[in-house]
Parts: sequence; C-alpha cells; structure tokens
Amino acid sequence: MRTRIVSYTGLGLVAVALLVFTGTAHAATRDWDGGSFFTGQDWFDPANWNPDGAPVSNDDLTISGSGVQINAAADVTTDANGSISLNGRDTFLNNVFVGTTANGPGTLTINGGSLSANDLLIDGVGSSFNFIDGQNPSTFALSSLANLTVSNGAATQIGNSSIFSSPNLRVSNATTVNSGASLTIDSGTLTTDTLAADGTNTQFTLNNNGSLNGVISDPVTFQTRLASITASNGAAMEFGAAGQQFFGFTNSQSVSIESGASFTIRNGDLTTDTLILDGPNTQFTAANSSIRSNNFFGPGTGTGLNIAVSNGASLTLDNTGSGFFSSLDFDTATFGTNTSLTINEAQAFGTSMTFDNANANIMLMGTANSFFGGISVQDLTASNTTSVSITGNQFSFVAIFGTLTIESGSSVTIDVPGTTLGNIVLDGGTLIVPNGFILNDDTAANISLSGNGTVQGPVFGGPLATIQTTGTLDMGDPNSFLGFNFLGTLGVGAATVTLHSAGFANLGALTTINGGTLNAANGIALGTGDNLVAGSTVNAKIAAAFGSAIRATGNLTLGDANSLVGFASDGELYVGANTVTINDRNEAVLGTLTELGDAATPASPGTLTAANGFLLEQGKNLVGYGTVNGDFINQGFVEAIGPDPSDEIIFNGTLTGIGSFAGTIMINSIFAPGNSPGKIEVTGDVTLGDSAVLQMELGGRTLGSDYDHLDITGQLAVDGTLELLLIDGFTPGMGDTFDLLDFASVTGTFDQIDLPTLGNGFFFNTSSLLTTGTISVVPEPSTAGLLLLLTAATLYKRRRNCPRVITPFLI
Repeated sequence: MRTRIVSYTGLGLVAVALLVFTGTAHAATRDWDGGSFFTGQDWFDPANWNPDGAPVSNDDLTISGSGVQINAAADVTTDANGSISLNGRDTFLNNVFVGTTANGPGTLTINGGSLSANDLLIDGVGSSFNFIDGQNPSTFALSSLANLTVSNGAATQIGNSSIFSSPNLRVSNATTVNSGASLTIDSGTLTTDTLAADGTNTQFTLNNNGSLNGVISDPVTFQTRLASITASNGAAMEFGAAGQQFFGFTNSQSVSIESGASFTIRNGDLTTDTLILDGPNTQFTAANSSIRSNNFFGPGTGTGLNIAVSNGASLTLDNTGSGFFSSLDFDTATFGTNTSLTINEAQAFGTSMTFDNANANIMLMGTANSFFGGISVQDLTASNTTSVSITGNQFSFVAIFGTLTIESGSSVTIDVPGTTLGNIVLDGGTLIVPNGFILNDDTAANISLSGNGTVQGPVFGGPLATIQTTGTLDMGDPNSFLGFNFLGTLGVGAATVTLHSAGFANLGALTTINGGTLNAANGIALGTGDNLVAGSTVNAKIAAAFGSAIRATGNLTLGDANSLVGFASDGELYVGANTVTINDRNEAVLGTLTELGDAATPASPGTLTAANGFLLEQGKNLVGYGTVNGDFINQGFVEAIGPDPSDEIIFNGTLTGIGSFAGTIMINSIFAPGNSPGKIEVTGDVTLGDSAVLQMELGGRTLGSDYDHLDITGQLAVDGTLELLLIDGFTPGMGDTFDLLDFASVTGTFDQIDLPTLGNGFFFNTSSLLTTGTISVVPEPSTAGLLLLLTAATLYKRRRNCPRVITPFLI
C-alpha cells in the first residue's frame, strides 16, 4: 500500500505520511539522528539515521533526541512487524495506518512526547498503539473531525500507572473500537462526541490506576457532553477497575448497548438522558456506581433518565462491599421480553416503570450492614400478557406509591418482605405477593385496589388505605392467619370480592357492599370501631367485636349456614327498614344492640330472619319495630319502639328465655317464658295471635322458680292456645293455686286451653285466669257430688246417736 507524505512546517511540526507496515520481517532498527527540530533534515537522507542508511520497508524506527524536522520526500513503506517509536518528540501524523489485516501487525509507541494527527488507524491482530509516559507527560490530540479507530484485533494502551503522567486523549469527532480490538485509557481524559464499540470480544476499558498516598489524581472523565455511547455485536466496554476509585463521566446524551454487548462502570457516576439495552445477553452493569440524568431534578420532574431494556437484555446495579451509596434515578423505564434488572445493595428511584409483552425479572438484594436493596417507583405497569417477577431478601424493599397496573393476562410477582403499594388496578391481571404487601397509608387520597383480578398473598392496609373494587376480585392468602388484615376501607360495591385467610379475614374501619357479594371461606372479623355497611350478601361466618357495627342499606344476607358459629356478635346490627337474613347452623348470636326498622320514619319496620333462630344473651338488646322470623331465645332485653306508639315487634318463631320485654310484643308462635321455668317481665303490652301457643310450665309451688309467670304492666290481648305443662314429676294437689299472669287489662279469650290430666278426681279451674291471672286445683264435679252425700250421711248418723238438736250444714 502506497501513500503520500504531507508536511505541516507552519505548525512547527513534521508531517509523516501514511505509514503502512507490510511484509513478513524487519531488517534493522534505525534511530533518528537528523539533528534539531528546525534543521529541515530529509527523511531519506542516510546521514539522518543510525546506523547510516535511509529506512526501508521492514525497519523499526525510533525518533528521539531533541526537536527535529523530518521531511519525507517520497512514499515510505515498511514490512510487517515493523514499528515506530516516538520518544520525547512533538510529532504530527496525517492518515497514519499501523498494521493491516492483510499485511500483518504493526506497532506505534509514543513515549514522553506529544502526538498530533488527523486520522489514526490501528489495524490487524497483533497491531498496537502504546501511548505511555517517559520522563515527561505525554499528550495525544486528534485534529478537528479526525477519528481514532482500533479494529481487527489490534490493541491500544494509553497511559500507565505513574502518578506523574496525565496523558490526554482528545477526540473532537469520533472514537471507534471494533472487530475484536481493545482500547484502554489509564489515568487520562477522553473527550469525544461519539464513542462506539462494535464486535465480539471488542473491549473498551477506562481505568484510573494512578495513585499517591491512596489519593487518586487525574480521574478518567468524559469532559464534554457526548452525543452517544454505543456498544454492539458482543463488544465489551468497561469504565473503572475493580478496587480502584473512578470518578465517573458525565453529560452523555445517550448510551446504547445492543446485540450481546456489555457495558460496565465501576466506582463512578454515569449521567445520560437515554439508556437503551437491546438484544440477548446484552448487559449493563453499574458496580458501586450511580446512574442518573444529565439535568437531574428528581424522578417525576420530566427531566430524568429514560431507560429501555428489551429482547433479553439485563441491567445491574451492584454496590456490594462499597461504602458509597449507589442509586439508579430515572423518569421512565421500559422492559421487554426476557429482560432483567438486578439491584444489589443499592436503590432505584423512578417515576414510571413499564413491562410490555415481557417475561422480566427484577432481583433486589441487601445486607444487614449495607443500604437495603430496593426499588421505589411512582407507577408500574404490566401489559400485553406480561409476566414480571420481583424477588429479594429480608433486607430488600419495593415501594410503588402511585399506581400498579396489571392488565388482562398479565401477572406481577413481588416476593419481597418489605413491599408497599399504592393504587393497584387489576384489569384481569394477577398480583402475587408471597410475603404480603402493605397498602401505602401515608395519605387518605388515591390509595385503592380496583378492577378484576387476583391478589395472591397476605394483604395489609392501614386505617387510611382503601380497596375499591369495580369487578370480580380474589385476594389474600389461605395459608396465612394474616392472609387479609386490613384496617382501612373496603368498597365491594356491586362487585364480587373473595377474601382468603387461614383464619378470619380482618376487615377495617369501613366495608361497604352495594349489590355485590363478599365471600370468605374462613369468615370475616369486625374489630372495635369497624363498620360493615351493606345491602346484599356476605357469604362468610361473622365474628363482630364489641363496638363494631353492621348496618343494612338494603336487604342483607349474612353468615354461614354450615358453621356452628355462622354469626356471632358482640357488636351492633342495624336492620333499618330492610330484611336481614342471618345464616348459622346453630342459633345466630346477636350483639350488644340489634335495631329493627327506621326509627325516624313511620311505617318502616324491619325484618330479622334466621332459619335456626337467634340467641340474645344477657346484657344484650333488641330494639325497634318489625318482625323476627325464627326461634328466639331472649336472655337480654327486647323493646318495641318506633315513631308510632303502636309500633310493635312481632315474633313468628318460638320465644323463650328469661329476658325482659318492653313496648308492644306480638307473638304468633310458641311463647314459653323462662328457661323452664321462669318469670318474665313485660313493661308494656303483649298480644298473642291466633296461631300463638302460650306454654306455661308447672314444676312446683314457687312462682318464678318452680312455675312460669308473666308480669305484664300493660294490656294482654289473648288469642290462640294456652298450653299448661307439668314438669319434673310435679303433681299439683287439692287447693293449689298458681299465679300465671299479671296484667293491667286483658282482651279476648283463648281459642283453646290444653290442661294436663291430674287424676284422683282433681282438675284445673281456669275460671279466674283472665281476671286474676290464676288457676287452681279443684275436684271434678262428679267427685264433688259424692263428697256431699258422704257428708250428709255422716251428719245423719251423728244426729241419731246424739239427743242434741244440730242445725243442718247448708250446701
């Protein structure tokens, strides 16, 4: 290959023609001995070289000594393995080629001088450009619009470990490393508009090896704003060395790592506007380093870094073993298919993270002695059947304070112990949180979980958190006793929500259902101060604590018909003008207060229904007006009260217990006062309907303890049947009287009175039942006549045996 030599004498330098190393072997080493820089000695003058003789194509050339002017009058060629060493010289090269792929390698060495050039090509396996330091600092400058290219396996080493050197590689246009070549910058500054590394095994390394008493001087830095940094086709680009401090580089407009290339920065700081990672095995690693935008004002400002990771690429932020705080700060980050993000003992902060048509993995790791490994982002979106996995250890965290959106067919797994979420929008998607998550409780606004989908894993939420559903939602962990532990507001609306927990699902301060359904296989629990406001269905056993409240806003079904504790309350139940149906395999246990009807609206009674009846325990209360369908054990207090004085509570099931009543009570079924037997007080009126059966038990002669007694302060309206029962083997005797009823007034009569047979010629006299409330034991009429005849016969016999006159006994 032939070339032309150009002279730049106006610069005080010598232009050296394109030096092409060809051939297979070199003949000799020739040192320049042409005199001073300004003597104008000729390149081909034999007297200017030692040993004498002009250079030939296979010579190694050394140019040293004081300044010298070299005039090359003709083309120059050298063979393969030839070299040029510039020792302490200020030299200009124009279109310099060191080695070629076709003709073999060459070497250019600059030792302690300065080199200026227009274009410089280091080409061919084995070719090298060694820019090192002698006794004086070396500098290297490419002229404006010039290019430095290292290709085809060549190696370029710039700088060494000496603290006294500050070599500077200055490139105003482009620096390219490709085709398996390598470029290493030690202890210097690279300034370039475009930096590209292309090709498998291509290596671009920026190191800072200089040291002085442990303090680094002359850090490797990109001084000016780079238009772009690109690595592609398997290239490897490294900045900084392990165990060494690297002060980083700034002002890159974009960094693009593609097609299996790798990019590593150690102990530094990368600032760029755009980071693009694309292609299988493409890797970006920031080791003990931070990544952020050029104009960083924090995530959410719109001036941050934009990241795109796609097609199998991976991004790693690794702060292992460093005392520095490493972070990734971005505005937007988009991840595609088979991508990954690894954050080790560092933290990432961003505004928006999107996973689109992706199988993406995020790994977060931390240690007890380091910063926690974690990610904090405003919004995260998974769309187009994406599968996202976020994993970590006990020193990791995930915080999504804005909205986590999981669209239909997509799933997001967050297996991180410390997970805080804000809005969660599930549009047919699935959220899997094996270690559970906490709904952000920093503010009462915009904290919700909505949509159709599934949340697998424990759910925690504070008092200000809100879950508002608009579709079918399945959430919680059936294997954890804290599967659903929520202190905030759950809005079921018209949707269907199913809660999972190994024990009760703990509802929060407010749960609302408006036409929808709430399911919980192991039941729901309402704590003190918790409220359930519903007008539809709760398919779950219910445990309601003292101070809790259930308020029906429409017809409401509660409880579990298959559970012996399907409904158990120590709280309050407000039926209103609705029908509340309670399911329980046993009696439904009513709470401290149960209120029927609308207390402010006339003719708005409520209805309480339970197939297996109710238990109102001592100290608990049923008030209001309306209907109770189902057997009712009253051990507490029942009061009929409403807007109208005539408002009543109607019992259509068997009524038992020793509790008291007030107001107007109507009974349309069996009324068996007491707990066999007992005394019942009614401060008000009692109406026995035509289907009522008043069962009074007699087990002795003591009122209230041996036999039943009703004490009614108002009116007793009688209809139906009176049934008198003998218990405990008791047999009343002649003259026994039992006070069954006390009342202020009475109306009506019993359609039927069922009395037990006493035998021995005695029966119950009920003629005073509706006047004095008593019944007594008297002889049967036939027995009474026989007694009269026996009495008369006895008197006649005595009269015959006695002379006195006795006044006859008048019957």
